[in-house]
Amino acid sequence: MRRTRTVGFLAAAAAVALGLAGTPGAASADPADNAPAKAAVSRAWTELDKAPVPGGFSSWAEVMKMQQRLNAAATRIQEAARALPDSGYASTVAAPENRELVVYWRGKVPASVRRVIAQQSRDVPVRVIPARYSEAEMLTEVRRLSSDPAYAQVIPMVDGSGIRVKQAAGRSARLATQASKVAVIAEGTTAGDGILFTRQNDSSPYWGGARTQNCTTGFAIWWNGNSRILSAGHCGNNGDYIYDGGGDFMGTVINDNDTRDTHMIDVRGHGRVWDGPWTETSYTKAVRGATFSNVGNWLCTSGSRSGVRCNIRVTANNASWGGRFPMVYADQIDRLSAAGQGDSGGPVFELPSPDDGRVIAKGTITGGVDGTFVACTGEVWAGRVCSWRFVYADVTQSLAFYGASILTSS
Repeated sequence: MRRTRTVGFLAAAAAVALGLAGTPGAASADPADNAPAKAAVSRAWTELDKAPVPGGFSSWAEVMKMQQRLNAAATRIQEAARALPDSGYASTVAAPENRELVVYWRGKVPASVRRVIAQQSRDVPVRVIPARYSEAEMLTEVRRLSSDPAYAQVIPMVDGSGIRVKQAAGRSARLATQASKVAVIAEGTTAGDGILFTRQNDSSPYWGGARTQNCTTGFAIWWNGNSRILSAGHCGNNGDYIYDGGGDFMGTVINDNDTRDTHMIDVRGHGRVWDGPWTETSYTKAVRGATFSNVGNWLCTSGSRSGVRCNIRVTANNASWGGRFPMVYADQIDRLSAAGQGDSGGPVFELPSPDDGRVIAKGTITGGVDGTFVACTGEVWAGRVCSWRFVYADVTQSLAFYGASILTSS
């Protein structure tokens, strides 16, 4: 922390199986006596008809008819996909209210599968969406982690972006998570006795906006064949060890560039950022992409000590600040805190729309401008400095400098 004309924001359950108990040796029902079965079907439809009909259909019968058409098309495509060695098939969504079949696929769809998709498209619309991992890749990790008693639940993500886990009560899942070959999103314990990962104590693969011992993680990027985490250059030098908010070793600093105030943490990252207050335990946003910081853009920040701060506007770009270049200047227009000590390296982002739920990466926080210091939000300690005007490193310029790309998720 330097207090000259510039201030860098550097801070000195158990699973329960549910089943039906059968009667040993019970005989099958007489096929001629189907009255009980008919009655059961009738009661089921009566019960279903009590619920609101989704998706603008006029009846549940229409919903189920559409669902059967989607399932039939899905079956044909899945059969074609699984017949191939090393198939890129990830998953399928057959929600009748969407009136289309969605197929997630890693890489290029083979000609044999494209032909089947074209055939099925004559009956129902079929949309193919790129996936990060295949079904086979995800299921390999599901099987591996399922054998670890630290995990109570292991679930492949429907969009092929990785797997979602819940920690068993009283168990630590960190080492197995770090060894995973696919992205792992941890949700917490199954017994309500604590949260597995939080903004203040995140774990691999790390999200943007998480606490390190003195700064904040920035956006996850793809560089040199692996994911890394961007952060602020003044938060460490090449070879320095970086620890997360829980004191766990994350990785070492690489590619430090103090002039640009950027470096990478050599640790696995994921294309999400922490949202909400500095004490957030679960809510995050996916990263949709990255765009340049044009003057006039409206932005938000997500520092690990300040939490999310918005109503911020870009006032200058390609500027210098305390010998650092290129920097972006931005103001919180109500002159409230935009960022503060401990937030360095944290994400600066744009919100595309209320119904999107994702963010567009804009940069990583550097520091506050002298003469704009105000009361801090979030975590407060004696002497902590926060500012309504701050500077940050534009993420598109950082990516171009390193030859990296932003990591996204859905």
